[in-house]
Amino acid sequence: MFEPDPIIQQLEENNELFQSLLSQVKVEEAFWKPSREKWSLYEIAQHLLYEETEDFKARVNFALDDSKIDFLPIDPEGHIRNLPRNEPDINAYRSILYQFKKARNESITYLRFMKSKPSNWDNAMAHPELGNLSAKMLLTNWLVHDHLHIKQIITMKNRFISQKTGIDTRYAGGF
Repeated sequence: MFEPDPIIQQLEENNELFQSLLSQVKVEEAFWKPSREKWSLYEIAQHLLYEETEDFKARVNFALDDSKIDFLPIDPEGHIRNLPRNEPDINAYRSILYQFKKARNESITYLRFMKSKPSNWDNAMAHPELGNLSAKMLLTNWLVHDHLHIKQIITMKNRFISQKTGIDTRYAGGF
């Protein structure tokens, strides 16, 4: 039987981890990109907020609700491409981090509520390419999505250090 508690707990812990990794940076690091096609920490934070509000929570909710709502398309990459390209603003960056933290806290409250009542985590919604996606599959993928971005953030921070200092960091180990 599927047990959502450990995943919900990890999603909650990841909220603090994201805040720790992303909050103590200066404007230069927040908006630095290793290349044109790579995302900055600001763009990663924007993406995390978008996914939190438009993707995972909404889709888990639809699956648990068993409302047979069509899988509405979203465009996470397009969302990042369409962000306004203003001057780097550390307050805008911090605002996104705050909004993400608040949205994640709301998601955790919602997930705990759904766990407390009879919920069928096997309920699924039809994805046009991937087939039926159950609530438990979506919840699990939500956590894996966090892990992917934690790795991405750490990689970005290491690249920034190497680029900023000009020091060879291979001795530390490969990334």
